[in-house]
This record gives sequence, structure tokens and C-alpha cells, in this order.
Amino acid sequence: MNCSDFTQQKRVPRWPGRFLVTVLSGLILFACFQTRGQNTPSPEVFYVNNKIGSDVFDGRNPECGTGNSGPFKSIMQAIQKCSVGARIEIANTGTDYRETVEISGLKKGQADAPLIIDGHGAVVNGLLPIAPEQWQHFRDDIYYFDNRVGGSDYKPRGWFDKKTGDSYYGPMPRNIWLTGRTGWFTEKEAPKAPQIFLVNGKPGPNVVKLEDLPPGGFFYDVKRTTLKDLPKCLFFRLPEKTELKDCVVELPQNDGIFVNDDYVTVQNIGSCYGVEDGFHGWRGQNVVFRNIHAFCNSEQGMSFHSIGSTFVDGGLIENNAGSGIVDVMSSLSIYRNVTVRNNNPLGVLFKGVAHAMYGCRIEDNGGAQISV
Repeated sequence: MNCSDFTQQKRVPRWPGRFLVTVLSGLILFACFQTRGQNTPSPEVFYVNNKIGSDVFDGRNPECGTGNSGPFKSIMQAIQKCSVGARIEIANTGTDYRETVEISGLKKGQADAPLIIDGHGAVVNGLLPIAPEQWQHFRDDIYYFDNRVGGSDYKPRGWFDKKTGDSYYGPMPRNIWLTGRTGWFTEKEAPKAPQIFLVNGKPGPNVVKLEDLPPGGFFYDVKRTTLKDLPKCLFFRLPEKTELKDCVVELPQNDGIFVNDDYVTVQNIGSCYGVEDGFHGWRGQNVVFRNIHAFCNSEQGMSFHSIGSTFVDGGLIENNAGSGIVDVMSSLSIYRNVTVRNNNPLGVLFKGVAHAMYGCRIEDNGGAQISV
């Protein structure tokens, strides 16, 4: 089933239909006509550049000046340091930003002065290299990584650090394709499967059984069938005639772009290889995403939860491993001019209060193209 120019609204029986129409119409009007108040001063502008920037700079200048004048190096430094209603300009340097972008509890946006983040085509990339000393030897030329971050006296950084036995373990890719079965993808699924484990810059082959592990390949034991006392582990076999120190193995460790605050606009930016979703949020009201690209994330390309209200205006959502769009709980969402393709196990799942799509294309996804 291919869906072209699809328009869909879901109505939950416990809410009056007129109320839902009002909510959706209000969200559209906000998203399409959001402007700064007449008496609101022009926003302060902050700059980010991951090549020439530094987080000790003031972020007020796109170029390096005297003293501490110059752009920030990281996006999060700009978000934390900027003023309310600011505009953050991210330089597209050709090098991905390897960080988690989390806008939560900062209250940098207001109804008449939203926080605006413009990526200018830059990409936030969740891949991180695993240092040789982080690998544990299993046998022969096979090593495993379980992301152990500390012992019993370790203080967790957040919910993502979980205790198993006497140790704490950090996040591993929460790929829905993987959690439902032991191993990787079936032969039929493989052509659409995002390859999220890389060795020396290229995806390595994946197998469903440890005994089938080829040189330079991976086995992701999400069912804990091999080392039962540990959380899920990634097994890696060295390429032929290669030592571990010669291999750069990368896998999703950072999250994508998470917006949990009100009145935030994120535009012209991509998010890939997130340890969970590419773009997501929970409670943010009047959140806008414009011209975004979500691809090769461990879970959904976009996903909104709880009581958030979101407008996505223009975007490409492709090759994500836990479906293209999944909006649930009491979420309100509108998509306009968005293409959702080549995601698995399905294209779009709407299970919140109210959702709408205008001028969207939903095609070539695994399983159902759209489920409401």
C-alpha cells in the first residue's frame, strides 16, 4: 500500500469531536503563523561551529575574534547559555555534531518569543567510537561490549544507567527490531535494515547466531543467551590480520534531538544513529520542527508522547529501525509535506489524542504503512 497526499485525523471517543477540531486548528494556526510580538525586541543570536568553536567562547560571533569572542563548539552549550527567545545558528561544517541535544527544563521559549534553532543542514549524529579498553575479550578473536560504566558505588547519571548485579551499565541501542528477537534482521528484512554498527567507517555484517560471526562482523545478543549474567552485549570479531587497536568500532550511544519545553522551533537539521529516536518529545507545547531529516536511528525517526503538541512542517523520515513515526499517549501532532519511507517495522503509528497529515507521502515501509 502506497499512501500519497494522505490526510488522516484520529478522534478518541472520550473527547468531543468539536474539541479535537479546535485543538488541531489552533495548533496549525500557531505553527503556520507563529511570529514575535510587536513589542518584543529582536532576538539575541548565538552561534555554534564544531570546527572552529570552543565552549569557553561567548557564542556571540560566528568567527573567532579577540579574547573569548567566537562561536560555541557544541549545540548544548548554546542552548544552556542563550537568553530566552534567542536564535541559535548552527554552522554546517560538513562534520556531524556528536552529542545529545536535550531541551528540557530550560524554559528558553515564550509564546511571543520562541527559541529558534537553525541547523543550516547540519546533522546530529549519535555514533560514538568504543575505545579498545572498553572491549572485553571473549575467546579467540571475538570481543564483547556491554557498556559497563561503574561498580556498585557508582552514582547513576539518569534513568539510562541501570544496575545489574554489582555494576551499572549505560545505554545500548534500543532497536525495536532487535528487542523482539535474538540477533539481527532476517534475509527478507535486510535490504531495509539500517546498519547501526560500523567498523572503520563502514557497516559490518550482522548475524543472528554467535557461531556464524564472520571476521569484521557483529552479533547483538539482546536476549542474553551467551553471557546470561550481563545485560545485552554486542559481540565483534576482528577482521582478518587485524588487531583491536587498529579497529574503530562505532555504535549509537548518544540520543537524538529531544524537545520537552514549550515554544521551541528546530529547523533545517538532521538526526541519525540516535540510541533511541531521532526527534522526540514528551510534554512540550507548541513545538515546531521544520525541514528535518531523521534517518538510521535505533528506534523511531520521530516520536511524541504524553501531552505534547507538535507541528512538523517538511521533512524526510527514512531507514529508521523502530518505525518512521510513533505518536502515542495524549500527544497532539500535525505533519505537513513529510515523506515517510523505508522504515521498519511500519511507517506511521498514531495512538494519541489527535493527529493529522497534509500533503504527506508514506511508502515502501515494512509492515503497515499507517496504523491508527
